[in-house]
Amino acid sequence: MRFSIRFDDNYKNRLFLPIRPIVFGGDDTTFVCDGRLGLSLTVEYLKAFEIVAQEYGLNLSACAGVAMVKSHYPFARAYQLSEDLSDEAKSFRRERFPEGGGALDWYFTSGGLYDKLEPMREREYKVKAGNLMLRPVSLGAEGVVRSWSEIERLTAAFQNDWVDMRNKAKAFRDALREGPSAVKRFRTIYIDKKSADAPIIPTLAGFDETGWGEQPFPDVDDYDTPKQVCGYFDALELMDIHMPLLETKTQS
Repeated sequence: MRFSIRFDDNYKNRLFLPIRPIVFGGDDTTFVCDGRLGLSLTVEYLKAFEIVAQEYGLNLSACAGVAMVKSHYPFARAYQLSEDLSDEAKSFRRERFPEGGGALDWYFTSGGLYDKLEPMREREYKVKAGNLMLRPVSLGAEGVVRSWSEIERLTAAFQNDWVDMRNKAKAFRDALREGPSAVKRFRTIYIDKKSADAPIIPTLAGFDETGWGEQPFPDVDDYDTPKQVCGYFDALELMDIHMPLLETKTQS
């Protein structure tokens, strides 16, 4: 998906995004779009908000929640989910970044929503070894594990390097669910053999390749309970459902 920047007299340098605004006023904004673009468009919006605020001499940032559901799913429930996710992002920012900065949370479901957000996540992402997800994440922090820049980097790495290895990506997700011993078996079968078709696991910010390979659930500061948080599961989950924005400039 591409968005364009037009350069005619009426729309000079204006950005057009493929969204349909639902709520646009006060301190809330809600829009619907192609689910694959949800995260990219939200991040773009939040960054633009900070830039415009700075132009007015204001140090402002915002948080957001992105609900990715089937198009026929009841809108009211999807809207409530996005609000709950936004609240999670706000809480994360208040606790971990009291000086400010944006934060983002999201949830993807290919079926229905069968419970409230917290118990759904407890069942789907908490395993014996730790927490499979990094969410919520910071928008402003760079080079840290729980940041959107890190999720985006890892997702792009899997999308580019594992594009023809969907079966191995699924096997890696399954191994992460089972824990460190299963990840070690996965590495022995697919990674350590060093063959031409062996996939490459990208390194995680703050960990060298050897250390991360030995412990797929490292202690990433004191962000969550349990402390052991998996750095790869979010990116593996997003590799088939996340689409980055590609900027194209057109002359009208």
